[in-house]
Order: sequence, then C-alpha cells, then structure tokens
Amino acid sequence: MGRVGWVLQGFNFDKYESSQLDFKISQATVELLSALIAGEAKLMAVVKKTLGGLAKSAEGITLFGSNSTSRKRGNFQVVLCTVYQSNMVSVGFLGSYFQASEVTHNYFFVTMKSQDIKLFKSTHIFTLNKDRYAQVREEVIKKLGDRAKRLIHDLPI
Repeated sequence: MGRVGWVLQGFNFDKYESSQLDFKISQATVELLSALIAGEAKLMAVVKKTLGGLAKSAEGITLFGSNSTSRKRGNFQVVLCTVYQSNMVSVGFLGSYFQASEVTHNYFFVTMKSQDIKLFKSTHIFTLNKDRYAQVREEVIKKLGDRAKRLIHDLPI
C-alpha cells in the first residue's frame, strides 16, 4: 500500500490481555478501536451503535460467523475510515485472530471465559499521501478495471 501512497504509522501484533474473567470479543474490539483512534469520540459512537445493531441482527451474526471461523479458531477485521476537515484520509485497521475451546457461529457477540480464549490483535493507522497517490491514481484505475466492481459484487456478505 505504501507504493500507492498509504503511509503506515504503526504496526504491532500482540496478545490481548483481558482483566475480566469473562468478556465479549465485541467489547474487546470496542476497547481496542478506542485505543487505536484515541480522541475520536464521534467515530467511536458510530462504531458502538453499528456493533450494537449488528449484535441484534441475523445479518450481523452472519457477517462475523459465516466465513471467518472454524471449530476452534477464527479471525476478523474492522476498518475505520475518516476524512478530516483538512481532507486528509486516515484508516484505522484492527485485525484479530483467536483460538478458543469452542467457537460458535455468533462468537463475536457471546460472553466467553478469559481462560477459554486467546485473542491476538494487530492494529495499524494508514494515512493517504495525496501527492504520492496522485502520481499513480490512473495506473491503479487501469489495473483494477472491471475487476473492482466484480470484487465488490462478489463479496460474501
């Protein structure tokens, strides 16, 4: 992504340590995203409202449960995009992998015992360098061609 103008501001991959005996992956996700984009109260309000809505819907269960798990492990990603008043574009990325004694189809929203799950997380902040992207934009568009529309159309959501 750096070659087309996205500047990576940080990278880590760590084990998530919960101080609670029980927790929900969705709550841990809110905690991790809040730390990643500290100071973005309006964006976090949208994240919380969105995850709350997904927790109450069959689509939310399907979104997190259909293509991201096996019997004892799973992964998921959450991407937050922001365009600031200065027109700077920033992306916050949370990628997680977990191992559990048992994984249910609605793993993202159920309460699990901390001893029964190991959650690992990777967080990144990307900022678009508009000058660099302007140099390669037309090549990116040409290279993607009709495949971009097909990719979006074929997403299993």
